[in-house]
Amino acid sequence: MRGGQACLYALIEHKSGRDDAVGFQLLGYLSAGWRDLRGQSEQLGCEPLIVPLVVYHGVPEWSLPCRFSDGLPVDDELRPLLLDFPIEVFDVGRGDEMKLSSHP
Repeated sequence: MRGGQACLYALIEHKSGRDDAVGFQLLGYLSAGWRDLRGQSEQLGCEPLIVPLVVYHGVPEWSLPCRFSDGLPVDDELRPLLLDFPIEVFDVGRGDEMKLSSHP
């Protein structure tokens, strides 16, 4: 991080099937996590960061948006005004689980 260290928290959500509301579920978890961590950087000795990861093993292949805002029904010109975050997905059925530790 610029000017210091970061404490990285992984928010891992498991899905075994399609869930169109996964972005909202992650948003709720991220909000709760940030609320709990807010103001603790001095105590932790670093700035806390939370990265959401969905581990998916359903059929069919993952086809939902990998950005929160892409799942919202808005015009592209409004998209920059929205809250947004990436949704990292590791599709166990399509990937080599032995390589999961090297997944960016």
